[in-house]
Amino acid sequence: MRNPEFARVFSDKNFSVMVDYLNSLFTEGVTLSDNFSGEIITVEIPSGTEIQIPHRLKAVPKYRIILRQNANAVIYDGLEIWNEKYITLNASATVIVTLLLMRS
Repeated sequence: MRNPEFARVFSDKNFSVMVDYLNSLFTEGVTLSDNFSGEIITVEIPSGTEIQIPHRLKAVPKYRIILRQNANAVIYDGLEIWNEKYITLNASATVIVTLLLMRS
């Protein structure tokens, strides 16, 4: 669900439109595909190995958020600079990680 444009000064009419929108948003939930400019990726990172992880953002990601991992490992950015096709990550132990890449 995309955010509608709201007037900066509220009237009875546009206030009720905003309340209806917020009720729908909280009832239906916030989805990644409609509300975020990002991609969820699951990948295995071997211990001590910098790997390239391809993405489809068509822009250089600004953030990575670890959503889940199956082992006790520190996951850190690789030495290569991220670009519009892939990022690089490294880990202190072999780990399968699900991450959210976000563009600005």
